[in-house]
Amino acid sequence: MISSTVNSQPEATKFKHQLSETLYWIRGVAIGLVVIGHVIGFDRAYGMRKYYDSDLSWLGLFGDGINTIHMPIFFIASGLATAFFSRGVGSYKSFFTQKLPRLLLPLIIWAPPFFIFQSLAKSRSIDLMGLVLSIFEPYEIFWFLHALIFAITFHFLFSKFTSSKWLYFGISVVLTGLSLFPPFNSFETYLYWNIYFSIGIVMAKKSPVADRWLQHQPLWVWFSLVVFCISIVIATKLQMPLLSQLLIMRLVTGIPGFVLLYLICGLSRRFADRMAYPSIHSSLVHVGTMSMVIYLFHGYFTRFSALILTKFSPGITPIGYFLILSAMGIGGPLLFNVLILRRSSRLSYITGSK
Repeated sequence: MISSTVNSQPEATKFKHQLSETLYWIRGVAIGLVVIGHVIGFDRAYGMRKYYDSDLSWLGLFGDGINTIHMPIFFIASGLATAFFSRGVGSYKSFFTQKLPRLLLPLIIWAPPFFIFQSLAKSRSIDLMGLVLSIFEPYEIFWFLHALIFAITFHFLFSKFTSSKWLYFGISVVLTGLSLFPPFNSFETYLYWNIYFSIGIVMAKKSPVADRWLQHQPLWVWFSLVVFCISIVIATKLQMPLLSQLLIMRLVTGIPGFVLLYLICGLSRRFADRMAYPSIHSSLVHVGTMSMVIYLFHGYFTRFSALILTKFSPGITPIGYFLILSAMGIGGPLLFNVLILRRSSRLSYITGSK
């Protein structure tokens, strides 16, 4: 019995270390998908679709597909990370003075400048009330921080009263259901997105067992699961083509999307000792550690790049436009972090890069 316990400890430690790397890798890919989705545009009122006044054929379909999975992936990864790497429930004081400020500070500090930037870019007047509301209401990309703050706080407060994860998950399901109907849909940002965070929490209990099973499977099983997950995303998109059904679509594709990236990360790790894979794999892990920085600042770089391209190269092909803006949306914030943010511990802290 003692031997079994001792042997299981290194195995559990190894799994947690590997899971930490995997979650950063997944975040690295997911933030890339977020940037790509914003470059392509949600519909013809945004991004490339607006500039070219087109659905962009296969590129638009790709954008539609990733739009159903990228944000659920982030919330599921955050739930898993909370379940595995938080030091228990903790005290009210530690939560509200240490953990919560890590999300509140980026919201409070960076939402107003983004509001000013967006107002200038769209030739709108800058009003004081709008500046204040950019913090207190889910504004543009900052809806994500509002939703994550709610999810983390709800889980913390719930865990203070009971340790039942299934009761917590059941209530999260109810909240998500309510968010689809009036008047609760006014709080969609909070009630709907909490479900994915809760999925990550409940997945944590079985994930070591599932991972052990997966590690003993041949490659054809891995590839079959990859194809299966991709098929679910594609089939769901084909069956629910309307934007009004996007929330329902994400409920179907969120978990397969996360599992898909988990599988691809595992395959990447298997082949990491061949050719260029080590640098690619580790680079994606690094990008994942910088996901908050990229999320906060990618809009500045893609907007300025779009202005330069449309002025000096108005005839650029869609694929060229897509590649340049996507590269700037990811590479720009990373360079900004190296040159500016990480030179100051305070700046690193308030952007989530430390």
